Amino acid sequence: MMGMRVWGGVVAIACLAVPAVAADVGKQAAIERALARGKSIYAYDQAAWVTTDAMIAAIPEARKSEVRGWVVAPAAKGRLAVTYYGLTGSKPYAVFTADTNGRSVDNKRVWTAGEARDLTPELAAQIRVREQMTRLTLRSCTPGPLNSVILPPETSGGPYIGYLLSGATDPAGYPAGGHYRIEVSQAGEVVAQRPFTKSCIALGGRGPDGARPAALVVSHILDPVPTEIHVFVSLATKLPLYVVTGPDATWKVTGTAIERVKMPG
Repeated sequence: MMGMRVWGGVVAIACLAVPAVAADVGKQAAIERALARGKSIYAYDQAAWVTTDAMIAAIPEARKSEVRGWVVAPAAKGRLAVTYYGLTGSKPYAVFTADTNGRSVDNKRVWTAGEARDLTPELAAQIRVREQMTRLTLRSCTPGPLNSVILPPETSGGPYIGYLLSGATDPAGYPAGGHYRIEVSQAGEVVAQRPFTKSCIALGGRGPDGARPAALVVSHILDPVPTEIHVFVSLATKLPLYVVTGPDATWKVTGTAIERVKMPG
């Protein structure tokens, strides 16, 4: 039988699950999309996270108020380039740029008024997407504003895939709720949006003895298979996440795989 310990809503699984029959073709496509998006969300979010300290250290105190936000784009050798920008009216300009592999931060540069610091059309388009997203009234499950991640269109002429994410601010648990996907057309219109949960859910934390759970479990009723947010949460917590989507449907989610599992009973 499956052994569980519950610590204030946090569940640790004390046994291994057994791989079950492969999902059907439609579900497999959704799984592959969730994996790709979840990995990208985590990478883009980490890129902003690790470059923030470098930006704060590099920019003179008098210029910190110029920074209005950031955008992330692919760079050479699998790295991500982060641009912190200011606005002259509605026109964005670069204040600080750097690139990262999620750990090291390189090619740091503070831009000054005498330089050609206009943003590329692609980055300017991302900023318009971000502005559209942040105009929406959406609930955060943690204190502070929702964090934004914007992924490039997946098809030619397709929408930008944006996310607003509740930040991890409480050491007692990681938010699995309060995350949203917003699709914005290249004309700048919100064409689709969705939440990933109907309420706030916190996962993680530590048990009474200070031990960290070996895995996390969450029920999910909005989709037949785990989503990109489940992949993102697994990567962010560095723990496998078991997602229960139905009476006989349990999935093990990690940063590299989503697999249907059969729980011994």
